[in-house]
Amino acid sequence: MKLKDYENCSKIKKENFFITLLLIFKSSQASILAFSPITTIIFLIPLLIIFYNRKLKVERLFINFSIVYFFTLIVYFISFGWIDIFLSIYIYIKFIYAYVSIKLIGFSFFKIFQKIVYYGALISIPLFVFQLLFYDFMFDIIGIVQHNLNFLSYKNEVFANNLFFTINGYGSSLRNSGFMWEPKGFANILILAIIFNLIQTKFKLLNKKIIVYSIALLTTFSTAGYIIFFTLLPLFFTINRTLGTKIFSIIISLITIFYISKLDFMYEKIQYESTLFNHHEKLLNSTKTYETESISLGRIGSLVVDYNDFTKRPFFGYGFQRSERTQSKYVKLTRVNGFSDILATYGLIGIIFLLYSYNLLFKKLLNLYNLKGKNILLLSILVIYFASALTSHLLWMSLLFLHLLVPKDIKYERL
Repeated sequence: MKLKDYENCSKIKKENFFITLLLIFKSSQASILAFSPITTIIFLIPLLIIFYNRKLKVERLFINFSIVYFFTLIVYFISFGWIDIFLSIYIYIKFIYAYVSIKLIGFSFFKIFQKIVYYGALISIPLFVFQLLFYDFMFDIIGIVQHNLNFLSYKNEVFANNLFFTINGYGSSLRNSGFMWEPKGFANILILAIIFNLIQTKFKLLNKKIIVYSIALLTTFSTAGYIIFFTLLPLFFTINRTLGTKIFSIIISLITIFYISKLDFMYEKIQYESTLFNHHEKLLNSTKTYETESISLGRIGSLVVDYNDFTKRPFFGYGFQRSERTQSKYVKLTRVNGFSDILATYGLIGIIFLLYSYNLLFKKLLNLYNLKGKNILLLSILVIYFASALTSHLLWMSLLFLHLLVPKDIKYERL
């Protein structure tokens, strides 16, 4: 390899690492800088320049996606007589950011993503131990910059973040949030890293990344994370094993599932969520003024309310005209179910695109490594979406285009 070619290759690798890092950071939702529209636009500008310099082309898929997106805006305007033009344009800008990022990174995304999450998880484990032992001290140390610079101030009384680690004191003081906004968000990222690692190593379970991911995931105490980790991923492992290994794996999995299901945050949380099936009716019909600015509907409550909205506008949904969706007059009802939020926001078009994108991603990825279990992985993603409102998180938006990066031949794995 010529020196110039080597330097170009090295430059591209560094750029790809930084682009992936920004993509994860922008999806961490853990600081003002992470979810600010200003930083989204500032970061997008150099990405577009790099995209142009590398002479990359926009694929037909994204062109068609853009046409459909703006067509739906016209539909919303005709239906409601107005549209939230600023939010609609900003969300499209985020889709551009997601698409351009994933095109620039290429197939190396899988390797870089695992590496970043690995070091993030590695950092979080000792910090979480200190969080348990010296909570007040760690809260002050982690949030020292955020709590002393006004433009970074964000829920300072219960929230502390230093980009590498987060302490969310709002019900999560005994759980590991890692570099994300809360433990649930950290668990989602870890599950994704575990899935990619299992596929690319063909279930080499004793590699250092899997061990660190797993330890970090256990410290999140995330219900959705535990469900996937202890039920769906063992099933994914089992169907790719020999008959003898399958039988042993099934027995171990059943025993593990039995004991895990007894944990308080598993059984009691699921039971509690089930009691919220009709809770939304009480909130919608109540004339009581609540002390808090917003109240979470829970996963089940969000699903019920969003599904009811979906039945009224099944094809295109409501778009970003959020005031047109079901809401209480006295308190803001917060949806926390990402799957049902997409259903209400984008309708059948959005859900079909979501399922199509992930189905194609796992189909191509598993074919590349000669593995089975596409539907199990698809179900794992749906569990994540069911538990988390990820509709406009950049990383998860980028995953909708990730199937474009998967080559047909394993020889391109190291690119």
